[in-house]
Amino acid sequence: MNNKDAKKELEGIVKMLVRRDFELMMDREDREEEVKKLKEIKRKFEAQNEELNKINRLMIGREKRMISLKKELEEVKKEKEKLRKKLDEISQEQES
Repeated sequence: MNNKDAKKELEGIVKMLVRRDFELMMDREDREEEVKKLKEIKRKFEAQNEELNKINRLMIGREKRMISLKKELEEVKKEKEKLRKKLDEISQEQES
């Protein structure tokens, strides 16, 4: 192999390496862009998740309050019935 051939082969290798370096650089830029997009998607999902958790906590609190109010209403109804019975007894005693 003479100098000319060696020089051409070396130039070919250099061109190939430059092309490969450029391809790798483009791949890296594409991956970096994808990472940015994924981070933004992750941030949106985390914000949505936090909002859903907040709504869930509010709903659970509301449901607990509803259960408490239902129990209180039942107690009031029972007390009302007791008082009605007493009132009926008193009314019957007065009529007698």
